[in-house]
Amino acid sequence: MTKNMDKTLVEIHAGPARVVRVTPKGKKVFDKWMKTKGAHQAKFKKMLERYGQDGDDVLRKLGQLKFQRSIKVKGVKISVQELKGWQIRIYGEPTTFWDGMPGFVGAEIDIKKNDNADDDTLKRTAEYLLARKQK
Repeated sequence: MTKNMDKTLVEIHAGPARVVRVTPKGKKVFDKWMKTKGAHQAKFKKMLERYGQDGDDVLRKLGQLKFQRSIKVKGVKISVQELKGWQIRIYGEPTTFWDGMPGFVGAEIDIKKNDNADDDTLKRTAEYLLARKQK
């Protein structure tokens, strides 16, 4: 787990155990999706609350925090993980932020109509994660 020094990230959830922070672009996608206020959004909000309260292990057991794929970027293999819920995927990785808080950094957010991850989205996520590690 790398310490995340990117202070441009925006917090979308904070709990006592974990936070979820995403890129400004991801925050726009997230906010637009959350404004629809349907059953999927309510369930995802509860899932974020569970993550913030209980951390990684519970969501891993439920399959809502999982390894997505390893992607090679500039000769370096990057592991992309996802926080997944009802029609939404946040791609990134668990991390420790600049303020010492553990959590999940989301590089890309994808609103899903099917279960297949978009290759271009995963590649952009891997590129962001690599750049973050090189700072």
